[in-house]
Amino acid sequence: RNKNSVYTIHRSIDKFLETKKINLSYFRVIATENNKVKEAFPFPNATFNELYNSDEYKNYTDSLFAKEVNKQFAAFIIEWENINNKKAVKYIRFIPDFSFKQYSENAQCVYNKTVQAFKDGDEKEFPQIKEDLSFHIRPKAINSEDTFEFTNGMWIMESNWTGIVEKRFSIGMENLLPM
Repeated sequence: RNKNSVYTIHRSIDKFLETKKINLSYFRVIATENNKVKEAFPFPNATFNELYNSDEYKNYTDSLFAKEVNKQFAAFIIEWENINNKKAVKYIRFIPDFSFKQYSENAQCVYNKTVQAFKDGDEKEFPQIKEDLSFHIRPKAINSEDTFEFTNGMWIMESNWTGIVEKRFSIGMENLLPM
């Protein structure tokens, strides 16, 4: 078992909160190294799936994606460092009200571009990371059979919305938890 995985860290934080009798029903763990986020932030699959599980497309403001973008939740930022070729936690920063809300205009643009791609039947129109819109579409499949029928009749890989976390905050030294 990888003790440095985000999943393992999440479970450790969960156990710590439980022992301290702190009720935090939902939180995310974001790993950083050299104050740079190591991975993009995937949104729940349902936020993308609603586009092909419905007969008509919702307006952005009524979409599950908009609800997730505007949602506030707790986040633990784990800053890693290498000590003698081993990873160690340098510090943990707690953000009680993490959100992508201030980027909702970009999210709306990405959502509308994606809806247009569905209407046009062209998955090549999906927003990409190089467009620098804070969000993009990224494949997210368990295996090669994890597909859906796109509007052009082709079966394509399951996907989801992904946020670019490194643009969402700068790692500061406030709210650090001692190690």
